[in-house]
Amino acid sequence: MLDNAYTPFPSFAAWHSVAFNPQFVDEEFAALAIAHDAATPKALSRALDYTTRAAAVDTGALEGLYATDRGFTRTVATQAAAWELAVERRGPKVKLAIENHLAAYEFVLNAATRYQPLTQVWVRELHEVICASQQTYTVHADGEPHEREFKKGVYKSEPNSPTVYLTGAVHAYALPIETESEMQRFVEELRSEAFEIAHPIVQSAYAHYAYVCIHPFPDGNGRVARALASVFLYRLPGLPLLIFADQRSEYLDALAAADNGDYSAFIAFVEERTVDAVGIVRAQVRAAATSVAEQIAQLDRPAESAASFDAKLQGASRLLDSLRKNVEKKLKKSELPRSISYDVHTVAMAEQGCPAGYRTTSSGTGFLISLSRAWPNELSIKWYCGIFISDSTGDKNRPELVAGARDEDFQLRVRLRELNPVVTEAHKLKVDGWAEEAVQRAVSMLLKQAHR
Repeated sequence: MLDNAYTPFPSFAAWHSVAFNPQFVDEEFAALAIAHDAATPKALSRALDYTTRAAAVDTGALEGLYATDRGFTRTVATQAAAWELAVERRGPKVKLAIENHLAAYEFVLNAATRYQPLTQVWVRELHEVICASQQTYTVHADGEPHEREFKKGVYKSEPNSPTVYLTGAVHAYALPIETESEMQRFVEELRSEAFEIAHPIVQSAYAHYAYVCIHPFPDGNGRVARALASVFLYRLPGLPLLIFADQRSEYLDALAAADNGDYSAFIAFVEERTVDAVGIVRAQVRAAATSVAEQIAQLDRPAESAASFDAKLQGASRLLDSLRKNVEKKLKKSELPRSISYDVHTVAMAEQGCPAGYRTTSSGTGFLISLSRAWPNELSIKWYCGIFISDSTGDKNRPELVAGARDEDFQLRVRLRELNPVVTEAHKLKVDGWAEEAVQRAVSMLLKQAHR
């Protein structure tokens, strides 16, 4: 029996009316951007490739095309030793399916980076790519399974509404006669101005959900939906929608909640999966930056000369003194209200937060800006800045000194020649501008605290 007739997918206006606070996920995106800038091209490419390969492996497992687990996914995604053999052991159909999925995510990434308009033709092409090696699909009629020839890129010619196992009810997708017009409405919603300016998490969740409401093809719709949703996440933060096979129950529950009008549940699910993917990339980039193999290799490299190291220490000390004095000067001229007190003083900095290829000085020096207000409500912030020196094994063209706020993409890069034998005018201008922004950032932190 039908639980109800096909319910047309919601307009984006209805979907977008759901309250969504992007603050947390945007902070994750910003952290990924910082990691992106600090990573080597090789480490970054490897980390980003991992998410695409993992998404390609598990998208088939989510549909029951083959079994997988985190170990198998990790082996294929990291292209670990003998990963191809691990795939081949699952059988030729599995190997071909995973190759199709990888090609499809490449197809999607290409569309995302080119901001290619999404049309019905494009969706049909995506279906052809992602299902390329599948020759048949199964339909159930008269209680028996029947194999049908699978024509890729062709909309369904008979209903494909599934039976809910526990209730015996049939979940209604669009009928074949409705499919063409619903898909046209779908692509028009994705080209609407409201959709184009929406947050990528909301875009991705809506595109996925609206598409699966229609289920336009006889098979492969789940795979297409996840690849299609990835278009918007590839644009920002630069990763696909990554749903692991063992998250299937949570995934289906979120879709069911959306069927019942709770769109926020599925938006939250997509947000959580995206934050997880960002975390995976950041962790892999950090691990690559401090790999054991590279550290061991450094044992055979010539040690930095004492004279070179001393020159860096002297430059770091001079830079620290210059920045601290400039910040103090900026604070004095900033005309802060009398109710706000400030202090700038030298502090010891931990190794954490060093830019890639740098380390703290032997004394771990930096400085701290403190701003506080006692009335009418108590406020207090501390803004740290460390002075870091390039390591002895790094790129010789790299600036020898960096001044930076921990975990912030705000750095002053300085070469020793700017400080020795005399401080250059260009350096003075750089320091002046940097100190001005440092004060602005500290005051901005205080304002944010006041408005909480």
